Amino acid sequence: MVDVMQTYMQDAISLVRMHRTETDNHDDHGTTTDYGARRRATERQRIRIQNKEQEKQSFDRSLYQIKETPMQTLQVQSKKLNGLACDFCSPSNNEQHLNAELAQQDVINILRVGTYNKSLTKENGTFFNWIQSWFPFMVHCLRLTRFPLPQVADSVLKDDRLKNAIKISVEKTVEELKTNAGNDFDEDWQYEKTLKENKQRAQRLLLDMRSKISDRLLRFASLVIFKLLPSFMSGVIAHPAHIDMLKKTAAASPNVPLIFLPLHRSHLDYILVSFILYNNEIRAPIVAAGDNLRIPFFGALLRGLGAFFIKRKIDPVAGKKDIVYRAVLHTYMQHALAAHHNVEFFIEGGRTRTGKPCMPKSGVLSVIIDALNSGTIDDAFLVPVSVNYERLCDGNFVYEQLGEKKKPEKFTSAVSAIWAILNSKYGQMRIDFNEPFSLKNLIKAYENLPELNSIETTPHILKRLISARRLKHQPSTSSLYGTDVVNEEHRALVDSIARHVVYDCATATACMTTNAVAFLLLTRFRNGDTIDVLADALDDLRKTLHGVRTISFTGDSHSVIKYAVDLLGPNLITMEEKDGKTFITPVANIRSFIELSYYSNSLATHFVLDAVVMCTILKMTESHSCNSNSAGYQIKRSELMELCKKYCDMLRYEFLFNKPCQKLDNLLDDSLERLKEQYLLSIPSEANSMEDMKARRYYAHFDESSEDGYDIPTSDEITIALPEGGHGKRVVLSSVLAPYSHTYMAVIRSLDSLRDYGLTENEFIKVCVAEITKQVENGNCKYSESISTDTMRNCMKMLEKSGYIEVSNVGGTRIVALSKKYDNIDGVQDITKQIDSIVTF
Repeated sequence: MVDVMQTYMQDAISLVRMHRTETDNHDDHGTTTDYGARRRATERQRIRIQNKEQEKQSFDRSLYQIKETPMQTLQVQSKKLNGLACDFCSPSNNEQHLNAELAQQDVINILRVGTYNKSLTKENGTFFNWIQSWFPFMVHCLRLTRFPLPQVADSVLKDDRLKNAIKISVEKTVEELKTNAGNDFDEDWQYEKTLKENKQRAQRLLLDMRSKISDRLLRFASLVIFKLLPSFMSGVIAHPAHIDMLKKTAAASPNVPLIFLPLHRSHLDYILVSFILYNNEIRAPIVAAGDNLRIPFFGALLRGLGAFFIKRKIDPVAGKKDIVYRAVLHTYMQHALAAHHNVEFFIEGGRTRTGKPCMPKSGVLSVIIDALNSGTIDDAFLVPVSVNYERLCDGNFVYEQLGEKKKPEKFTSAVSAIWAILNSKYGQMRIDFNEPFSLKNLIKAYENLPELNSIETTPHILKRLISARRLKHQPSTSSLYGTDVVNEEHRALVDSIARHVVYDCATATACMTTNAVAFLLLTRFRNGDTIDVLADALDDLRKTLHGVRTISFTGDSHSVIKYAVDLLGPNLITMEEKDGKTFITPVANIRSFIELSYYSNSLATHFVLDAVVMCTILKMTESHSCNSNSAGYQIKRSELMELCKKYCDMLRYEFLFNKPCQKLDNLLDDSLERLKEQYLLSIPSEANSMEDMKARRYYAHFDESSEDGYDIPTSDEITIALPEGGHGKRVVLSSVLAPYSHTYMAVIRSLDSLRDYGLTENEFIKVCVAEITKQVENGNCKYSESISTDTMRNCMKMLEKSGYIEVSNVGGTRIVALSKKYDNIDGVQDITKQIDSIVTF
């Protein structure tokens, strides 16, 4: 570009000189000669040709640079570091853990050896450098730190906890046999026989369960991953500041285990988390894996990489605890923690089938808390981990959402799946390690809070909530919680920590290209539109997310959309040229919309509270339950907040709306103000400003008898207007919750099939799937992704907890029936009316 500018300046100077010469000649001779005119014309023509040639060369150079420069959409960036510990529950040690310089750096690609771990690239002589230049991955893997990885299985069988559990199990079994036997029952002989059987079973369970983590296998697996992963993934992305925080925590407390709690999306999660940690010189964890993965070869491989296998269903007989299995698992984990093993388990239990976080399973976390309370470990650092993929490697869960059974993992299916993966492209995988926080400090903070779900984060309120309550530790062998959880405080503590972890993971999950594009298509452009319109919408979405959610891509929005469409493939999204314009359209069939919803739901969790408030306002205005005038709709704030909370309560098994240390009312107030700031609604009254909301919150915590002289605002009436300019965004927020509303209403309409007699859970699910499928095919429901068995089961949980239905277990089969109060036509209509008063489409 500099050369071109210099050429233009030289040409301009030449023209000025020529003009001066012409002027001088004209002054000297009065007129110019024909020869002079021809010469000047020839010179001007030569200059024009020269300029055109230079412009062509400059253009060619630009094209070459564009061609050789990697696409911007493949670069990732995260200037704002998310995932720091909650300041209220676990005061952050940012000054100690966070490297401010690293926090400002861009993310790194773990697959590029030497770009993320400078300490592993050493100068060691000419011959060594030659080997390193030819075999960089092998040299890197050989240099990795060797950590002690003790095997603890042998000590488990000698533990008093397990011996006591076997004794209790034997006594119960003998007692049952004695009750059913005749007078000739030999109790001593039966006791010895049952004791021997239980000991042998405990040994078999332990052999099937135990991890055989190996340093050599970890090194070999790292080398294989370095070689294979780039064939189907463009990068494994992490933030250097997150890695640095983990290193500092591990170095400061080498005998305190790190407990990694990832959200679970893919079978690759098992391997890649350990791969990233091990290659950054952090001790690889042992990993709780489902026993469905204990298949030939691959099961042994995972076991060597740290997996220990646990049953999906711990108690095979409903209503009867498997005391021996629980004790084996509990004792094995206690010994692993005592041996300073890091531990990884998936707090959701299994992989998410919908793309949004599942409700947490607290069993394994309770074992770790029990180990802390019993003194087995002095402390543990919890590390929430957010994992996301541009394209899911495990295929999709469409068939399961349509009601079909999950296909069990087999050796042949695993081989064929790996072969298919190696011959496809899946974009990037992004992993964010949240700031580690002390479990001991967190428990102390929670023990001092009488109401975990109604905490205000103002200092003077915190002082009023502090109390001296302590949890009682009651060891037991019959419960995975470490107590027979008659202690509801202990259960509440474990569940609150688990919910906090899942919430932290969800908010720190990075937005990938496919998440953004799928979200826009499903909420705003279900019928497609031009790429220019989508690019403008994507620009707007990125502005909305900026500073509050990690965006794992940069570059021009047109390029981002084309990249995401190409990655998702023509089975989900089509890109066509019509009349000189590029049209992006989702494939119009049920399976495609269900799969797209998986990627979209990652962002749905971010907008869910705003969507609840917006949908509730639309419900109140459309149902004419409020007065309207020229200024807008008159609504009572208390009624609005109450209906919003009912909506949240209805969807409590779908979304985590708040952390245990947050008050939902405050978050709903914040959402109302946020919608106002985005011009999706307006509140003309000055009395409803953000300052008034803050004042109302503050004064609400003073007793009415307070003599401080403060007047609590009493105005409840607000006027809400819906500006025309915000219509598009209001549609987006409505579309976030509309698929769930349609599913819930389909389940409610299916309750008629339960009258007078019950159905098995699977039969009732089939009835619900048929009902919502009919609505979709008839055009009464435009959201094909409403066909979701996961959402149906969550609705059934809500109905059960609300007392509308009863779920019993008969011979291992779950039976669903209407509760006695609602087992009639009027009862079903009453349920329908109550749910219909909340949901909006």
